[in-house]
Amino acid sequence: MKKLSFLLFLLILQNSLCQTSKDDFMMDIKPIWSHVAFDSAFVNHPKYWGFDGYNQYIFPNVVPPILFKNSYYNVLINRTEFLNGAKLEKIDMKTGKLEWTSTFDRTNSTKREYPVLSYINSNSQLELICFRDNEDSTWTFPSWIRSKLVRRVYDINSGQLIEYKIGSNLLFYLGFTYIYPNYSNHSTTPYTYVACGGQKQDFWTPIHGYNSSLELVTADTFLSPRTLEYFDAFGYVRFNGRYDTLVSLKRTNSIMPWNPSSLYNIKVELYNNNIELLKTYDLTDQLENMRNYNMSIPINSRYNFILSNNEESFIPTPIIINSFDYDGRLREKIKLDTVFSPVITNYQVNKLRYQDGLLIVRNIFNSDLSSSIEFLQTDGKGNIIHRKTSKMRDDLFLSVFNIYELEDGNFVLNASLRSREKKEIFSEKMEEV
Repeated sequence: MKKLSFLLFLLILQNSLCQTSKDDFMMDIKPIWSHVAFDSAFVNHPKYWGFDGYNQYIFPNVVPPILFKNSYYNVLINRTEFLNGAKLEKIDMKTGKLEWTSTFDRTNSTKREYPVLSYINSNSQLELICFRDNEDSTWTFPSWIRSKLVRRVYDINSGQLIEYKIGSNLLFYLGFTYIYPNYSNHSTTPYTYVACGGQKQDFWTPIHGYNSSLELVTADTFLSPRTLEYFDAFGYVRFNGRYDTLVSLKRTNSIMPWNPSSLYNIKVELYNNNIELLKTYDLTDQLENMRNYNMSIPINSRYNFILSNNEESFIPTPIIINSFDYDGRLREKIKLDTVFSPVITNYQVNKLRYQDGLLIVRNIFNSDLSSSIEFLQTDGKGNIIHRKTSKMRDDLFLSVFNIYELEDGNFVLNASLRSREKKEIFSEKMEEV
């Protein structure tokens, strides 16, 4: 594997940063360069106790990352008062130098807003589509189902806001949703909204088209009937990085809550960006009946399922990864080491760009407060051929991350870290539960 480029958004305390280098949060791996996102306005703020300038930011799961003319455009969501505002940055990909930063902060406004889509548009501008809470409310958790769409457009050379437009109401906001761009200059609906949900008889998917003024133009819903009369249903959608293929996972169980002896059914459907069905596969006989079915974002014509029972306390938890191509063929199956509870793990699985195998990345946070990050490479036949584990510094642990392989074969890792003090508080809360 080539070297890893790390974009680090360190969620650590101010005094920890002063004592250590930002480049060595892993004890055995050095990045090509790293970058820390920071906002001093939140340090020791009396209203936002617990935020220290770092840990109020979360990164959206943008795949591929926003890369344009050797620059990386970073969009971080401000999570104070439950997702409210964002910090934008332009970073030189060769050196990691910060070229500009721009912030919109709505923490003192009842009209909360945060980005759900960010990309470089056809005019070479950084464009953000945001949800904006449609009600004057001081409730801690805004109801985004009453959102409006907002467009923000920024000059990529200066970071200056050059357009701000509030559009029409968004009709739905569900757990698994996308707003994605139509890159055709002749499209009457340059923005499409899609979601996925389940009900007693059918899975249902609303598809809404919005014009350049963010006005609702089309509103359709298609139903996908269940094969069997199951009680527990789960719908899940993931777009690939080019927004041209949508992978939909539909799982049903005969018993609710889930039981390992229950009957189950698993289907995968592939759609194009017009939400037209391309292919459908029944994977029931190829996937084990387990509690959690997580799907990594489809990359390089593969979709990967991560199966586990890691919500079960005191039970050894096998982690099984199944990698399918777009023709529904199982290309790789990997069973990772058994993890014993209580352990928190996050996984990402990507098909390598220039090789047959997968890159598997997982972090482990143990009950004794130790943590590590592990990189595994497979050979395309289900065998692990390279493995690198790096312990985290004693004062840090890895929270969430995503990783993406660039065209030159290097990797960009977005990582959120927390301090040992935060880790101890978190551990205490776990024990109380």
